[in-house]
Amino acid sequence: MTKKNFPADQTFGQLYRAVSARRYKEAEEPVRKLRKISGELGFAKMSALCTDILNAILIKCYKGIPSLFSELEEEYEEQLRKIQGD
Repeated sequence: MTKKNFPADQTFGQLYRAVSARRYKEAEEPVRKLRKISGELGFAKMSALCTDILNAILIKCYKGIPSLFSELEEEYEEQLRKIQGD
């Protein structure tokens, strides 16, 4: 994936829907994929937040996921602004 293609990728939307519905097990696959994509594109903060969310899912500690996802959403939107501004 390239930065140019990143805004059209549906992974964040899949993750958003799963987290919003509190279907955290369903969020595992898209958060793994988004972590990989963000790492490949050099979005270190986004990748780290995905890792934190994934770890929370894996240990079934769901309480902190909404706040982590809120941070991830802000970082995602920031990266979109940067890409679309280029």
